[in-house]
Amino acid sequence: MEHDTFYKYYDILFSSKDYSTETEFVFQVAKQYLQKPVERILEIGCGTGNHTIELAKSKYPITAIDIDKQMIKLCIAKINQLNLNNIEVKDIRVQNMNGRKYSIALSLFNVINYISEFDELVSFFTSINNHLQLGGGIYI
Repeated sequence: MEHDTFYKYYDILFSSKDYSTETEFVFQVAKQYLQKPVERILEIGCGTGNHTIELAKSKYPITAIDIDKQMIKLCIAKINQLNLNNIEVKDIRVQNMNGRKYSIALSLFNVINYISEFDELVSFFTSINNHLQLGGGIYI
């Protein structure tokens, strides 16, 4: 029951977070430092989709992934309610990204702090690297 309470209040707890400004910053950095224009975005640890929705305003295709099935459900519900069609939400355990390469891979909101083992951290960065376009950027 405690776990359900977490999901119920998650967005309320972070309602003062400025998701819009944070995503604008990502695009400013991308424009300044990437070797190519942004084409596709990989969001790792999408949670309930607050950054995802802000990223979707860019109109770039987004693949948003998370390990938490309940977070994915909440994210999908928000996306459906807003009728956004440039977002694909997946379980992080789904390894097949259909050979897609991404201009930007981002993992905001302390997602990396949940990785406690060195081998998992190496695997995390290796996987991101394998999914980035040449000249792409990682934002953590």
